[in-house]
Amino acid sequence: LNATKISGRTKNGLGIAGLNAITNKTEEKPLTNYNVLIIDKALKNSSSISIMNTNMTNNNSEKDANVTGLFARLNNTKNTHVFDANIRMSQELYTDSSTIGFTGALAVAKNSGNYRYELYTFFEDEKYNPNDLGFLYSNNQISNGLEIGYEQLKENKNFIFSKYYLNINHETLFTDNKFVNLDIKAQTSIMLKNYLFLNLKIGANPYEREDYYEARTGDLNHPLKRSKSINLGGFISSDFRNKFALDLGGGGSINPLYSSHAYRWRISPRYRFNDKISMVYVLSIRNKYNDIGWVDNLSVNDEELSTPLFSLRNTYMITNVLSGSYIINNKIDFSFKLRYHLDQVENITFKELDNNGYLTALSVPLTEKARDINYTTWTSDIALNWWFAPGSQLSIVWKNGIDN
Repeated sequence: LNATKISGRTKNGLGIAGLNAITNKTEEKPLTNYNVLIIDKALKNSSSISIMNTNMTNNNSEKDANVTGLFARLNNTKNTHVFDANIRMSQELYTDSSTIGFTGALAVAKNSGNYRYELYTFFEDEKYNPNDLGFLYSNNQISNGLEIGYEQLKENKNFIFSKYYLNINHETLFTDNKFVNLDIKAQTSIMLKNYLFLNLKIGANPYEREDYYEARTGDLNHPLKRSKSINLGGFISSDFRNKFALDLGGGGSINPLYSSHAYRWRISPRYRFNDKISMVYVLSIRNKYNDIGWVDNLSVNDEELSTPLFSLRNTYMITNVLSGSYIINNKIDFSFKLRYHLDQVENITFKELDNNGYLTALSVPLTEKARDINYTTWTSDIALNWWFAPGSQLSIVWKNGIDN
């Protein structure tokens, strides 16, 4: 129905931001009120401490939700090292009960000089749920990681700048500390003397990943084994100061389990006609072969199986985006974006999950035809933006979408 936002900061470094929104009653949801509040205090040495709260209240009294968080960022006097910490609590409030969950993180980093590092730990318990005003794919997680890197800060005879980083992340379940995944990534970014930017990434999962959620049984008793993998990717960008510039990227992955592999590539030319008009086109393609997909309500001999069902499938994705902008003056601009997206799923064979987490042949013949998917969507966005005062903006926006 409506939304209102207000934000600002005082001369002594106290910042306040608030958002209130109300959504109308529908067949699925009641009249609902949403609130977001953030209070931030700037401290010495670019440090800060913040309090955050999100709240969802509806008029049917079935469930209200609240998330409160405390954040701190502390830099040393030379701004060479930083300490980050946060803790958040979620509350799901029902008529006769409540569910309370927690998440938090600690990190210490050296963020200056040529050699840098970050050491971090993060947790979400099994009850933390911010999804009434936010999004969390899954909780019940502990992650510990280390990132080390080297940055060339001064231009030399070969590069304007260069960066080299290695990240190692280990993940377990919060509840009983069961192994989930070990992820290793290396990345380098380089700017050549002609302002050509190069980026290269390589990653590996040396152990089979334990996916405790994809079986969708509502418990942790049916983990799906995901393959060891190695993936490689990168992109290049030409000099954006020129009227014509080009982004070009791609990559692929190999997953030995079930002989799965994938590739992707992306090309994006852009042209600046003058100081006021510019356009960008993006074409991206991603194909996966023998990918694992969960299957819902698949019947065998006209009865649903009790074991989780999956398919080995090929997926094909194509996305086209055309966007542009026209700067009318230093306060007003016009922009548009047109997007066409195609997703196709071709099921190859159906499998059931065994007690060890691997996919095996169905124990009984399949009586239902494969359910392939061909999904397309068109979206368009047109906006007129007016910055009528410092930090103040008025936008007139038109959006449209067509799904098939």
